[in-house]
Amino acid sequence: MASLAVLQRSDCNLALLTATGDATELAGKLAIMLPFEVQVFAEFPGKAAFLPVVQGMLESKHQANGWYATSPTEVAQALCQAVAGLPGQGGESPLQDTGEEVDVQQITTHGINPSWHELLKPCAREDADKATIIRRTLKSLLGRWQSEAVLSSYKEKCLRIGPCGRYFINDKGETLRLAAHVTKSSVLQ
Repeated sequence: MASLAVLQRSDCNLALLTATGDATELAGKLAIMLPFEVQVFAEFPGKAAFLPVVQGMLESKHQANGWYATSPTEVAQALCQAVAGLPGQGGESPLQDTGEEVDVQQITTHGINPSWHELLKPCAREDADKATIIRRTLKSLLGRWQSEAVLSSYKEKCLRIGPCGRYFINDKGETLRLAAHVTKSSVLQ
């Protein structure tokens, strides 16, 4: 059963909110990969369905890749508000706690802000941005899982546009480019 976990950095006031099957194992892997210690602050078994609700409540404090510039206590309090159905910064929780196991992949997909798809525009083949440029830009603007969720709606295909390269295409077969207005401040608003 997936849990909602709050992890904390040992060196500063940043908290990570994530859905996981094993918070201790995840914290250990992150501590190995990152240049700082990561510890489990709290784990809420069976509450993974509340991930998008709590993310919405903490949206103004989001830094990148699920990390929030706030204390882990504040993240845990937001989760408690969401579970209780209390109004928070993001409104009332639309979810009921059923105690059933939740598919984490489904949660992250439904946690996407629909306006993020507007960051990509259909274009003529010669105007298309390469897949690596789109992926890198979206990852720096939105975060890893958010950019992956957005790009999962499109196909990556090898095309001959000048030199061969990989490009994203939509369901109509149109190539994509980054929208002209894409900046970090416009995405985070």
